[in-house]
Amino acid sequence: MDNASVSDRDIYMRAKLLIDEHGKDKAKAYAAGRVAQLLEQSKMDEAMLWGRIQTAVEKMSAPPIKDSSIL
Repeated sequence: MDNASVSDRDIYMRAKLLIDEHGKDKAKAYAAGRVAQLLEQSKMDEAMLWGRIQTAVEKMSAPPIKDSSIL
């Protein structure tokens, strides 16, 4: 599957499934492991796709940012 043809929505849906299945920390490790495995196999398109999933998992797992603006 071509990395560019996968929508951001699909990436975030897959990231959510990983988090739901494995928990935040294990989902991060799983995605990173898939990227490494695919790079070792020289499967660059798939590695880039899993890199996008890894980034989405990291963003979804990050603590919320507190708004420090003064009104």
